[in-house]
Amino acid sequence: MTISEPIGPDSLGEGPNPQHIDGLTVLRFDGEATAVRLATFMPRFPKDIPFRKIAPSTWAVGLRLPATARIEYLIEIEDSGRTSRRLDPANPRMAGNPFGRNSVAWGPDYRLPAWMRRPSPVSGRMTEIRVQSKAFDGRRHHSVYSPPGALASTPLPLLIVHDGTDYRRYSGLCDALDALIGFGSMRPVRAVLVDPRERHREYIADARHASHIIEEVVPHVERRYAAVKPFGVMGASLGAVAAWHVAHTAPAVFGRLFLQSGTFARGRHPQLSNETHQHIARFVTAALESPVLGSAHVYQTCGRYESLGQWNQVVSDGFKSAGSESNYVESWAGHDWGAWRDHFETGLAALYPPTPSQQG
Repeated sequence: MTISEPIGPDSLGEGPNPQHIDGLTVLRFDGEATAVRLATFMPRFPKDIPFRKIAPSTWAVGLRLPATARIEYLIEIEDSGRTSRRLDPANPRMAGNPFGRNSVAWGPDYRLPAWMRRPSPVSGRMTEIRVQSKAFDGRRHHSVYSPPGALASTPLPLLIVHDGTDYRRYSGLCDALDALIGFGSMRPVRAVLVDPRERHREYIADARHASHIIEEVVPHVERRYAAVKPFGVMGASLGAVAAWHVAHTAPAVFGRLFLQSGTFARGRHPQLSNETHQHIARFVTAALESPVLGSAHVYQTCGRYESLGQWNQVVSDGFKSAGSESNYVESWAGHDWGAWRDHFETGLAALYPPTPSQQG
């Protein structure tokens, strides 16, 4: 697959980045520099793709991306011996994450999710909960999303969402739930948005975290809201490890798993410490060798530009071998909140299909 192709001044149109010209996704940069490069953070995407100078102060690059690809990037500028990275000044579309913002480009057939193009006119209700935790020796603050019109006495399945605040802030999860439930694409659920304090400790198959969710958060929510089992659990990256571990610990409680870009690596991973890797590898190996979620419904997603695809595929195959209803979906994307957002509709609808009354 060709990622970069030259762009000449005659073929470069006016307007904001990106442009789509003859099947290419074209980015341009206007400014003084000795070199300009495309910087991404995706292991399986070419590194530091150079822009070509096509005019005294104009640089451009043509990317032959897969038609539905979505990438996040920065522009790296080299000038007067200094190198800096910045947002693309010609691109109004940006994506946030806990570390900052990136510019976003896409292939010619990429479309934002339908729920973003047709948002719900009404919003669900957010309620903060404070859970006293023996597992973590202190109080933990989480929040509960209830769909529009749902009362505390309305029986609904619970969906435990790891990194809940980030899912809400960077992926628009609650907006997605408003629209998908409101327009009848999925069954109503009550989402419990949980947040860690030490993510790299609590989300690596930590028994304290599982105990906190199973023995403290779920009973606390059940005392306040009518709930219907089986419950669901959701997470991305390390959050997917934590989600699977919680469900594996209490398989009679959790029967729906939405796992996105799970850090399921059993081999060495460059972004994991040796201790973190060992914790995860021990859990993944044990869970695959002694599966307990045979009746669960599992939906997994991963980006083809990530380095985690092979491990996620192995885990999906393990779920299938154990009898679970398992779906594994890849997309031309990276390890980011926008990529996870783009799978909400298909993933949540698969795990929580609409009721006959919604379909009617």
